[in-house]
Amino acid sequence: MPQNTTEIILKRREIIAGLYLKGVPQYVIAEEVQSRMDISCSRQQVTADIHVLIEEWRESAKRDIETAKMQELAKIDSLEREYWEAWEKSKTDYKQRYVKRKGVNMTDDERERFIADEEERGQKEMIIFGDPRFLQGVQWCINKRCEIFGVNAPIEITSTIKGGFPDYTDDELRDSVTTFLEQKRKK
Repeated sequence: MPQNTTEIILKRREIIAGLYLKGVPQYVIAEEVQSRMDISCSRQQVTADIHVLIEEWRESAKRDIETAKMQELAKIDSLEREYWEAWEKSKTDYKQRYVKRKGVNMTDDERERFIADEEERGQKEMIIFGDPRFLQGVQWCINKRCEIFGVNAPIEITSTIKGGFPDYTDDELRDSVTTFLEQKRKK
């Protein structure tokens, strides 16, 4: 038997929660608490404890959702870093491959001049090589983050039916649906 008031309350709520989640009526829960704990417990006490339990469960669910959001955001952040690193690497890999192909039969001096010319030309013309799929990945990460934070504007859905939907009153709508269903049954 629990010794102090806090222990008694926690034990009582544990019993109430288990029975409540099984759909047991409150008056039966009160009787069960009395018989298990050998204490007085009214239906009103069960109702009050159920309200406390529901609020605790609600708060726990909010924390769980926030934790899940934070975990997903951390994954997205990590993925975005990977995309950025891959983007930067794809730019340098392209230049190195290009230089190696073009300079296969060159001497070391010619190859060094060719590399210097390529670097100078690339800087002057602002040529950026790289795999754009990595930037698409970065964009995906940004979009997902915006979805999680709810930053995106609401999406407006418009009718694709020519002329849109006719304006019906509730009675007209009910009558047209009833007529449609009767025609379907006849077929």
